[in-house]
Amino acid sequence: MLKNSVIPGVLQQATATGKAAIDTTLNDDLKLYGSQEVIPFLAGVTADYAQVGGPQFTANNIFQMGVNGTFFDAKHPKMPAAPPATFALHDPKGKSAQIFATQYTVNSALDSGFTTGNTLDVTYLLSHFLNVTVTTTDLGVVIPEVLTKYGKDVPVEFSGMFIKAPTHTTMDTTGQTITGSLKITCTINKEVAIEASFEDAAAAAVISSTGGKIFGNIGKASAGTLGAGFVTTLGLT
Repeated sequence: MLKNSVIPGVLQQATATGKAAIDTTLNDDLKLYGSQEVIPFLAGVTADYAQVGGPQFTANNIFQMGVNGTFFDAKHPKMPAAPPATFALHDPKGKSAQIFATQYTVNSALDSGFTTGNTLDVTYLLSHFLNVTVTTTDLGVVIPEVLTKYGKDVPVEFSGMFIKAPTHTTMDTTGQTITGSLKITCTINKEVAIEASFEDAAAAAVISSTGGKIFGNIGKASAGTLGAGFVTTLGLT
């Protein structure tokens, strides 16, 4: 009885309610607020999340929806060099809840971050979103000279910017790779302790999770070449 009458009735009601919510709430909100959002603190980087496929309930009562997923620099808008990926919105063999993002989305975000040419306040982002403050004690694990000059538990400020060319990532059946060039500035007691440009840094890895455990390997990890303009108060070479 449950299988033949109650459950189908519940599903029909849920489908009708969902469609009504889309027609009267979601679509109206998109009309009112638009389908683009400037990302706070990222110097004009903007996300376009316009509907691309759906929202809809399929014949199997699966709710699915696709969005644009393109990032761009609001001050210098341009079309991404690579075309967007095409893929099914739902994998029948997958989990009950599914979210997909492709390298197109990630690369458009990295490219727009480079185009802005602005410096990113990493310290603020860590503090504001993760409630994390890096100190000389933390940094001293990697660079002991920091403790010698500045002592323990002194706040460390970081900023960074993309240089040379946009950072790029690839995602395929062999794993994920990322290459890029980054300029990092480390400030302690209002003094630039380290300023370094890491050009053509690269990494490659295959990471997956099954049953709460993480599997995979890191095939490549390189900090790249130290560019010109290296500055430090720590006596490092």
